[in-house]
Amino acid sequence: MTRVPKRIASFTRVNLLSKLTGTVAVLTTFDTEAKARKVARSLVRDRLAACGTIFPAAHSVYGWKRKVVEAQESVLLLKTTDLAQRALTQRLMKLHPYEAPEILVWSVRSDDPDYSDWLAGWISGR
Repeated sequence: MTRVPKRIASFTRVNLLSKLTGTVAVLTTFDTEAKARKVARSLVRDRLAACGTIFPAAHSVYGWKRKVVEAQESVLLLKTTDLAQRALTQRLMKLHPYEAPEILVWSVRSDDPDYSDWLAGWISGR
């Protein structure tokens, strides 16, 4: 049996844990802060997100139905895990009042193991 050097075994274990509990950020917008808050509470309560941060006063400029539109919106930034991301975005699509909601997803890195443990723990129910 071939022994794996400790350094490589540790690296592999960390990568596996990172894959299982990697942090994902999901960004969306709402026309009111109240709607953003309601959706954030629902997703955190159901452990699809560990946290939802609301930026209540964004000014958006976008193209919609052949016009340039400007609107006040609230930005909701959700933090979740790789494993929960698909369920979160599917639920978000159902809860969202917009016809074509902006839902942006990206992997992020946290160098704080306590934060990563808290996030993964909340989502997994630990």
